[in-house]
Amino acid sequence: MTVLEVRPQRAEWVVMSDRRDTPLSSHATADAAVRAARSVLEREPEAELIVRDRYSRTMSHSHRRR
Repeated sequence: MTVLEVRPQRAEWVVMSDRRDTPLSSHATADAAVRAARSVLEREPEAELIVRDRYSRTMSHSHRRR
């Protein structure tokens, strides 16, 4: 299963994967980063998205293709 994480990093938002050490992409807003992460989720048979905000709150979203 792939785990993607959207999190703030310096002055931007990055999409990270548990399969890579470097960001998949970087964005000016959290919304843009979440949209980019969700497009990756659509291509993965089983995946999970974790969104961390600037206040250390976490939201988790699962995606399972049927």
